[in-house]
Amino acid sequence: MCLNMPKVLTVFFSFFCLTSCYSQANARKDYSTNKKVPTNSFVKIIVTIDVLECKTKNGKKKPLSSVCKKGSYSSVGSGISIGTIQNTSIILTAGHICTQRVPNFVARHTVTLRATNLQYQTRKAIVINSKLDPITSSDICLLAVPGLITDSVKISQESPEIGQSVYSLSAPAGIVHPPVVPILHGIFSGDVRTGQTSIITIRATGGSSGSGVLNRDMELVGILFATHTSFNNITLMSSRRNMMQFMAESLPLLQEKLLVISDPSFKK
Repeated sequence: MCLNMPKVLTVFFSFFCLTSCYSQANARKDYSTNKKVPTNSFVKIIVTIDVLECKTKNGKKKPLSSVCKKGSYSSVGSGISIGTIQNTSIILTAGHICTQRVPNFVARHTVTLRATNLQYQTRKAIVINSKLDPITSSDICLLAVPGLITDSVKISQESPEIGQSVYSLSAPAGIVHPPVVPILHGIFSGDVRTGQTSIITIRATGGSSGSGVLNRDMELVGILFATHTSFNNITLMSSRRNMMQFMAESLPLLQEKLLVISDPSFKK
């Protein structure tokens, strides 16, 4: 029997298009979300270190180090709001942002943290709890920011599965153009060590530390804190498990601080 080749080819290519387009649609679905991205939960953290006095050698006026100079020095990071209590935004960020270490040739200094939302509001941030432990790779911090208006992000009920898409709201190299915040995409690669840390393939650089990491439902699953210097698509975040444990530990400290903030004599 002779086959009608044009008809056969038409059917074949129609079937091929249906199956391949279906597969591509499924693949695209993994890299996209129908949920609203909670950009108004993002804050940029500005850290200012004021060097007030340098150590001197043998009582001489000359500083112990030629690099020690009095003045203000600033750096930036990222953070994400997990709620608002008594007109105070509660922010998660990286621990090394809140625990600033200065060289030993600095005799006196002060550290000030400020948070800025996408409406250009800037308010002083108060450290509630900070954990910076290289042994367990814990690097996470909780801030209270009185008077700052933010939307809160929803926290996921579970960790992402290996291979699922994740997103970060970040200020890489301090780049933020309100009302736009960079949204970066990567893949969740799994937990390492004792489950305190997870690997994701979201590109990061200075300023990305403290970024909230979201799943496809735009729910918070971790806090980004480090990247590999030679290949900055391999990035570490505090796992959801670590994040939840830290927030539970921080709750009593937060309650104490909120009582202080609510006192009329408290100066913001």
